[in-house]
Amino acid sequence: MSDHDDLTFTEPVHLDLEFRDGRSGGTILHLRQGLFPAAVVVPSTEGWHSSFTRLDALLATTW
Repeated sequence: MSDHDDLTFTEPVHLDLEFRDGRSGGTILHLRQGLFPAAVVVPSTEGWHSSFTRLDALLATTW
């Protein structure tokens, strides 16, 4: 259980993902999320960082 498990949302949260061609054949992901209360910014950022760290580790072992 994290310190932020008690956060609840009363309004929709929008997530916008945009994929662009990157250099050397890679892909750039632009991710925008919001709007939500200021109290959610840090836990949301931490959550995305954690998710991408785990994805990076998984891809490093499978590609």
